[in-house]
Amino acid sequence: MTKYAGRGLVFSLDSAPIAQVTSVDSAGSTRALVDASAYGDDWKDYVVGQQDGDEMAVEIAYDPEDSEHLALQAAYDTGEPTTFGMSHDLSGWAVTIPGILTKLSRGAPRDGLLTMALSIKILSPGVEDESS
Repeated sequence: MTKYAGRGLVFSLDSAPIAQVTSVDSAGSTRALVDASAYGDDWKDYVVGQQDGDEMAVEIAYDPEDSEHLALQAAYDTGEPTTFGMSHDLSGWAVTIPGILTKLSRGAPRDGLLTMALSIKILSPGVEDESS
């Protein structure tokens, strides 16, 4: 079994790589369970309900003059769905992520870097595998 270091991950907005990404949460979805139990059943019975995309957090070492960091701000300001991506060349793994930016904040801890924190709501049809 091969293991890969996560540091080779590239995060992108509309196929353009975003520089200085320091943290990316996992991207996926959850399925609601619908209780289908009936009177007389000894065990609860469930069926799968609607699927819902996760909220995904991304943190960046923010550069106010970087064009892709400015593009993230523009995507947040428009409030329109867009396409994000994650790829890892060494492993051949890649996904596209339809989503909408629901949070954008900036900060500067006294003993750290200037940061931009994002939250992305994953939309239908969900994370799509583009691996080679």
